[in-house]
Amino acid sequence: MASTTFGGHTYTQVDTTLAADVTAKIDELSGRQGDNMRPAYLQLVHTNGGVTSAWNLGSYSVQLGGKDYAGKIKLTNTATIMNAAKGLVLIKIPAAFYQAVGDYQSAFIRIMNGDDVVSTVNVAFSVFENSLAISSGDSVTYLGEVTDQVKQAQAQIDPINTQVQAIQSTLSAVQSSAKSYLDEVSSQALAKTKSGNEFTEWNTFDQGITVKGRVEADSLGETFGAWKQITNYVDGKFSDTGTQTNSGITFLNGNYSDAGLQVRHVRLGSLNLLFVSGAMRFHNGFTNLWQQYDLFNVGDLANVQNVMILKPLEVADGDMTLWIRLNGQTVTATPVGSKTISSRDWYFNLGQIFVW
Repeated sequence: MASTTFGGHTYTQVDTTLAADVTAKIDELSGRQGDNMRPAYLQLVHTNGGVTSAWNLGSYSVQLGGKDYAGKIKLTNTATIMNAAKGLVLIKIPAAFYQAVGDYQSAFIRIMNGDDVVSTVNVAFSVFENSLAISSGDSVTYLGEVTDQVKQAQAQIDPINTQVQAIQSTLSAVQSSAKSYLDEVSSQALAKTKSGNEFTEWNTFDQGITVKGRVEADSLGETFGAWKQITNYVDGKFSDTGTQTNSGITFLNGNYSDAGLQVRHVRLGSLNLLFVSGAMRFHNGFTNLWQQYDLFNVGDLANVQNVMILKPLEVADGDMTLWIRLNGQTVTATPVGSKTISSRDWYFNLGQIFVW
């Protein structure tokens, strides 16, 4: 293969306009078990009318993906554009790519514009045995973007759990203090400075009494007392819809659920947690790997920004893995496993938590 030198590194030339049935063997991508963030310097070019020229990668990103010897899906977003005008890119390949010894069953390099594929080329590379490497177990599915999202979600959920626990402890303390105060009032156990504190007789106050608000002695602590103010404050900060069937759910493209999806919306101050679970049927079938399919709309997610999904990978059936994502208020599924499902009204279980 042709190559070029830039910044002290040699970049192997990769033509992304090769025919779909042609595979380019790129030794720079091969590595040994245990390799992590292995660098591969590549120059992406395209051929038009017999003339080969470099891609201008100014507004694009580059991904490496494939299916390893064990049949596990790998996809990384760890490419860095080194020189956009020359089409030079550095891909640091994660250790997850070098788990199963042997040739990759299939692999590709693709140029992306957002979520759109601009160009792609089939590539071949291998994983070699490393007798000194300590095995970390069987090869597993690896999606770089999903891994980053899970880390971001976990970073936000950990302080949320702490906050929720603190809120619960504070609420318990407030309830205990308020009950203690009301018990003292009811038992007339408050401290007395002179006399007449029992108020069993008519009392006259020469200087008068100023009351801001309403006073009902027979309902102190229930209708207008301190306890009512506390419960009103708490009710304003916390809410729970309870579990409801298909609440706010609008199925798309003929999808449906036999028993309905169970929906529960919990609000803790400014934190929202939306639980959606149950079995559903996908009407048209998951016929293409990596294609994004619309499942249903969720009314509670309308106009909501920065929603995190706690479990974006849903193991649906055997080798079928669905990548659950959001497009506005639309929940979508992308098959990323090792097989497709062409049967109509295919049955699978869904269990997701949306946090914002």
